[in-house]
Amino acid sequence: MREIKNSKQKWLGDIPENWELSTINSLYSLRNEKVSDRDYPPLSVTMKGIVPQLETAAKTDAHDDRKLVKKGDFAINSRSDRRGSCGISDYDGSVSLINTVLKPRGEMNPKYYNWLFHSSQFADEFYRWGHGIVDDLWTTRWQEMRNIVVPVPSIEEQGTIAQKLEETIAKTDALIANEEAQIEKLKEYKQSLITEAVTKGLDPDVPMKDSGIEWIGSIPEKWDTIQLSSIVKERKNKNTGMREDNLLSLSYGFVKQKDIKTNDGLLPESFEG
Repeated sequence: MREIKNSKQKWLGDIPENWELSTINSLYSLRNEKVSDRDYPPLSVTMKGIVPQLETAAKTDAHDDRKLVKKGDFAINSRSDRRGSCGISDYDGSVSLINTVLKPRGEMNPKYYNWLFHSSQFADEFYRWGHGIVDDLWTTRWQEMRNIVVPVPSIEEQGTIAQKLEETIAKTDALIANEEAQIEKLKEYKQSLITEAVTKGLDPDVPMKDSGIEWIGSIPEKWDTIQLSSIVKERKNKNTGMREDNLLSLSYGFVKQKDIKTNDGLLPESFEG
């Protein structure tokens, strides 16, 4: 059985006896060179790593207010509302100033630390060292990050761990993608069942006729069609005396009571009724 020891770091707990501990500052140095995205292609630091700038990224006219990133550098977003956004760059480019860009100091396996920095435990520790006014605007800068204590396995073990994780995570991602594809197919099947039942009925052998309505198509011969306004009318009354504990939320396919304290069950505000 492998011997372990207490790391004396709450976020790490016990670690293998032969592992060492060090601060991030001893592993990485800060790259803090300002550049223009006219000279260095703009990149985005995302939860999936560093990629060419996303179309959805907020863009400004401050083309010269960017940070240089070189291939092999590690970059991490300093703000808590971008939690988990970090990675090793495969490109020379530029990132926004809210990112911290680091370059390895000496011998290490950067992929091992990339996995470590993507862990939820590290994310908690990273933001514990930060500061700010509210949780979603919490910032951890290099002067705080540099003091975080991290584990240091041997170079050989770093490589073994990184390779094993790459293989295992690739298989897991493939399984997740397959499950998501199956879920989408089941959702489509569910919708087709509903559509078929409400526009064709339950008897597949009943004689059909053209409804004369493009989106409906054929309907059972004995069915009629009418305008929606003949069976329902719009309610426009404003309920000014509504109690907070009796608010409702319009969701996909149903209306449910709103939990004021937890906001439970609500979709984004644009979907509220």
